[in-house]
Amino acid sequence: MDWSNFDNQHLSIINLSFKKKYFDDNYLKEFKEKWLEIESKAQPYHLIINTQNLGYISFRYCYELAKINNVIKNRKKIYLKKIIYIINNSYMDSFLELLYNISKPIVLTYVIQQSDYLKIKPNMNKVHDKELEKLLDENKAKIIY
Repeated sequence: MDWSNFDNQHLSIINLSFKKKYFDDNYLKEFKEKWLEIESKAQPYHLIINTQNLGYISFRYCYELAKINNVIKNRKKIYLKKIIYIINNSYMDSFLELLYNISKPIVLTYVIQQSDYLKIKPNMNKVHDKELEKLLDENKAKIIY
């Protein structure tokens, strides 16, 4: 994809990082298609979304992303287990708060600063759910319910 990199080398942890600064309709379409494709594999996974390279996102995309959330939420079985957003600015934090006020999170969702994430990244593929939650909590990750 020319807009992002979906790394699913470790099938249980899928890393999404954006290549371009501006989120647009093409990003949205491809993001939805890729996420539904991952869900259709019917295997449990954690989604790590690194927003570091992403600049401004129009708040109108909150509504569009909320619709995608609802599509996933309404499936009979959801394979997504946890979402971790890596952010590096307060704008993205505000964007995510608005998104999840419109549509409640599908699963346990964390927001962590880039600098704090770098401390736990080496252990991401080695830990189980409870250990991962402990690492996130110890490193100032904010939980969105």
